[in-house]
Amino acid sequence: MKFGLPGIVCLSFFIYAQKAFAQPRSLDSMMHQAAYAHSASVYQNQQGDQSPLNNGVRYEKYPHPFRLGSAYFPSDQFARGSVVYNGIFYDSVLLKYDDLQQFLILLKDGYELQMINERVSSFDIGENEFLRLMADSTHSGIPATGFYELLYDGPSRVLKQTIKYIREETFATEGIPRYMVTDEVYYIRRGQVYIRVKTVGSLPNIFSDHKKELKHFIEKNNLQDDNMGNVLIQVADYYDKLVK
Repeated sequence: MKFGLPGIVCLSFFIYAQKAFAQPRSLDSMMHQAAYAHSASVYQNQQGDQSPLNNGVRYEKYPHPFRLGSAYFPSDQFARGSVVYNGIFYDSVLLKYDDLQQFLILLKDGYELQMINERVSSFDIGENEFLRLMADSTHSGIPATGFYELLYDGPSRVLKQTIKYIREETFATEGIPRYMVTDEVYYIRRGQVYIRVKTVGSLPNIFSDHKKELKHFIEKNNLQDDNMGNVLIQVADYYDKLVK
């Protein structure tokens, strides 16, 4: 049995509807989830080699090891996850994310496929969700088109951008040891603009309409710069409840 274009469109709408409107797991929602998973599995099996997931290129691995750090998230090993690719949601696939080069890698039939970035809308690996955002007027403040980890998805959305680069140190007796250096950059959404947050102390000024309350919240909970991701989640959630 083959799916024509109408079948693909209908199935895509069904998958998106299930993902977008997921609720706490009542018996009814669990039945819907089971039906969704079955439909997605049937669709992927029917597609076979014609599946859009095969629209990638053979991934080229790094030719040298790294003495410290990794080029991948969550590790050098593949993990179970999901991806929206070509507008279709695929669940329970083996993925790893090369966050040095910003490539999503799929393990399929023993081959490592580099997925086409422009066709990846979002993906999940474990409990971590990533979005591909365009640096355009709809995402004002985003510095570059790419993948951003979604830490909090309320009105004051919180994003993390991971930037990696390789540092090489030459020693006569050891060749060229290579180290992975990682920087993490955080953004919080204020209205329709994403603002980079460097310090916890800057947050009351970003949300100046509740500056006093935020300063008190930060001081009361002893929020510090060394745990920025968790701090931003707490502050964003607190602010969104204040203005609800």
